[in-house]
Amino acid sequence: MTDLIRPTTSQSPGKLQRSTGLLLLAIVGFAIAVRFHGLTERPLWADEAFSWLYARLSWSQVIELRRFGTNPPLYHLLLSIWVDLFGDSPAALRMPSVLLGVTSVVAFFGFARRLGGQSTGLWAAALMCVSELAIGFAQEARYYALMELLAILGSWALYEMLLHPTIRRAAIYVATMTCFVWVHTYAWFMLAAQCGWMLLVVLRQRRAVDTGRSVIWICAGSVLAIIALFGPWIPILVQQIVRAKEQYWIAKPGADALARSLRAFLAVRSEFRWLAAGASAAGVIFLTVLIRRPVRPINERSQRDLEQPPLCSVYLWLWAILPIGIPFVWSQLSTPIYQIKYAIVAQPAVLLLLAIFLDRSPRIGLGLLALLWAIMPPVATGGLLIREEWDRAAAVLSEHVADGEAVYLLEGNAYFALEYYLRGSIEVLPVRRDEAQDDGFDAYRANPVVRLSEMIERLDGRQNTSWVVMRLWGQKRQDMLKRLNEAAPISKHWQFSNLDVLRLEPSRRD
Repeated sequence: MTDLIRPTTSQSPGKLQRSTGLLLLAIVGFAIAVRFHGLTERPLWADEAFSWLYARLSWSQVIELRRFGTNPPLYHLLLSIWVDLFGDSPAALRMPSVLLGVTSVVAFFGFARRLGGQSTGLWAAALMCVSELAIGFAQEARYYALMELLAILGSWALYEMLLHPTIRRAAIYVATMTCFVWVHTYAWFMLAAQCGWMLLVVLRQRRAVDTGRSVIWICAGSVLAIIALFGPWIPILVQQIVRAKEQYWIAKPGADALARSLRAFLAVRSEFRWLAAGASAAGVIFLTVLIRRPVRPINERSQRDLEQPPLCSVYLWLWAILPIGIPFVWSQLSTPIYQIKYAIVAQPAVLLLLAIFLDRSPRIGLGLLALLWAIMPPVATGGLLIREEWDRAAAVLSEHVADGEAVYLLEGNAYFALEYYLRGSIEVLPVRRDEAQDDGFDAYRANPVVRLSEMIERLDGRQNTSWVVMRLWGQKRQDMLKRLNEAAPISKHWQFSNLDVLRLEPSRRD
């Protein structure tokens, strides 16, 4: 395969360094502004409230609870330290993600510059700066911003290790990827792409007397060290995989999941979607009409920068494909585990390939981006829509629930989000979930059923009105409403797209 990454001619180092620094400063400043904008406009939603819950616990409690979760505990342990220092307001909980998101823009520039020069770095940083996915997760108290940063740093560390295989560089790579696997299970799919690159490099250099043997030992030792450092969690990971086969909440992805992932990777923030499309179109006009001579990339690369590990472009494709393809195929053959927000680890590779293309063919690249951003509808990722619903639910409950009233939750995930906002003012009682099928049904995909008979019995025992919060879809919602109407008259009813908040009056039995 022809390598996409080729050395470019150098120009005036001093002037180019200053201009590049100013452009990078403007990009980083804009990245900070858009990631802080509206940071506290939305309340915490259910997943963020999970992070808040873990941050309140001791380290031993976090580790014990994560045994029954789906991912290792490192992010929650780090967040607990942050909360101890800065509090647990929505802004404080989200601030680590904001800082990680801005750091990702800077790190992405550095890695892209090492691969393709300063102009490639600027393109990459600009694309990351306005990415809807990157901005959205930089404003969320979850581990996705940390995942993206570690994906960039891990790839950069591996690049440097393969360029000059030394113990010190291997230690940096091992430390970065060990942190990554302790944050999220999808790090192993990223590691699979990196192992593919290392294997190809070893096969190419195995006959080189001076470097072949050292590369083999450095690569093999690094991977084994990462596995060994993750060793204490491996038995728990096996248990989690077995448990997920029995019941898991993620739906099986359809054939369009990969296309939706690519669209999410390339989407820009909806607020300046048309501005980005217009700027790209203006760039095409400027380069075509005003600049008559061929466009020369803004690159200044020393002799050291011109060195490259073998097959860099092959790794970019592995990085873009495997963290998406492996969980997608797994989801088709076994337990569904594929979600766009988890596949964010592959977004930097997609943006970097695009940045290299823009650096080499800016007119065509900007024209395609202008068209793409103009026709692409806004992308809703993660729990953005659900956060709006929790906003309305919290407002309704805060305004109408009186002291002494109870809130019953048919959706267990709602508990933590509502407890965060209503703690101390009302009683929040999650309805017990039971494996038995009597008087119940599957309320949340593969989760255990809710025993409606027990809920109604508890409602009937109270003299004041009570609230029920549930999150259901389609016919299941209609079935639940019918059964609740039969069990107790409804005095007030707010129905949202995915969330229902009901006020029930206990039936009077003679």
